[in-house]
Amino acid sequence: MLKTLAAMACGAALALTATAPAMAQKAVRVGLLQPMSGGYATYGRETQAAVEFLVKTINDGGGIKSMGGAKLELILADTASQSGQATREAVRLITQENVDVILGALLTNDMLAVTQAIEDNRMPTISFFAGGTKTKYAYSVGFAYDDGYASSLADFVKFLKDTTKIPVQKIALAYANYEGGQQINKYLKQRFEKMGFEIVAEVALDVKGQDFMPALLKIKAADPDAVVGLMLNTQIIRLQQSRYQLKYYKPIFVSTLAQSDARLKRDLGDDVGNAVLPEGVFGMALYSPSAKLPSVQKLADLLLNEGKLGDHFGQLTIPAAQAVRVLQRALEIAGTTDREKLTDAIGKVTFPADSHELYFPLPEGLAFGDDRLIRNLRSMFAQWSEGPDTQPVVVYPQSVAAGKPHQ
Repeated sequence: MLKTLAAMACGAALALTATAPAMAQKAVRVGLLQPMSGGYATYGRETQAAVEFLVKTINDGGGIKSMGGAKLELILADTASQSGQATREAVRLITQENVDVILGALLTNDMLAVTQAIEDNRMPTISFFAGGTKTKYAYSVGFAYDDGYASSLADFVKFLKDTTKIPVQKIALAYANYEGGQQINKYLKQRFEKMGFEIVAEVALDVKGQDFMPALLKIKAADPDAVVGLMLNTQIIRLQQSRYQLKYYKPIFVSTLAQSDARLKRDLGDDVGNAVLPEGVFGMALYSPSAKLPSVQKLADLLLNEGKLGDHFGQLTIPAAQAVRVLQRALEIAGTTDREKLTDAIGKVTFPADSHELYFPLPEGLAFGDDRLIRNLRSMFAQWSEGPDTQPVVVYPQSVAAGKPHQ
């Protein structure tokens, strides 16, 4: 009898031993809500390749250590750049694909659209770009509307006014006419007025528009020194094309990440790009080969050389890469895909300033605030250089700059 019990116990132990690795190796199902088609497709295409390569790197490196080497499994869903589709795909990922967490290039309007599904299902979510979240289960590595986008843009314009010979006093606010653009415009107006600038025009840019000549003519009539605001990739292209047609080069243009992306010149073409980009075009920047940020340069080398991302690498890649590292760290902290525990772990993620996995210029390191956005996130700024080989060069802040602003 004792031998039988011992044999049974031994057999049970062997069974547990055999099944434990399999349980530990259970994949973490990561739903990717991406605009792979439609008007925002640039955001999806530029981030998707980086996410796929970094996830492969994590898996090849042993997976999630605290979960016994669990691998990350990506399940892609196309939002088609439509908020309604984003909601439907979020519900499908959660209820049919049984994902454990959601990532994606969710702009603010899409983030707001999927909030109810996230809240109802307590689904931990990380957006690459959203300027705000409305549920405790959603975080973003994007810039906050005010203490992020607006502060970065306004402080940079003030820097130009105070430290350069570029004349800046009259401001035309030009912004993408959706939730994020509207909110940032509101905060920019408040900041500029407090700084003593004169707002001479506010121009809302249709997010589905193709002809931006009327918008540029409205700007021209106001005669500003600077045109400032959040603009989407296609809007920047169309405005600069219209600028070329009018030969209108007086004001400087200061906008968000797409305006400093090296591929902007390719999208404009050499003739247009070489003519307009050196004429006072500045953009927020998270990446530049010229910037003195070793961790970002190492990431760029990895994605360009080993990942072969090529045209799929640019400014928008950096937030996506940071989000993947945040998820990796959160899973290591949580040691589980339990939704409440994983959500709590995301909020606890930190990276010291010297971490090789910190890709943002954060002198005090990365940490999330109570609003579930990164604290004190500010942007570098790049200006397009002069000459036939025009390219974006970081000019602000001075601690990482490779050049000085030119008129």
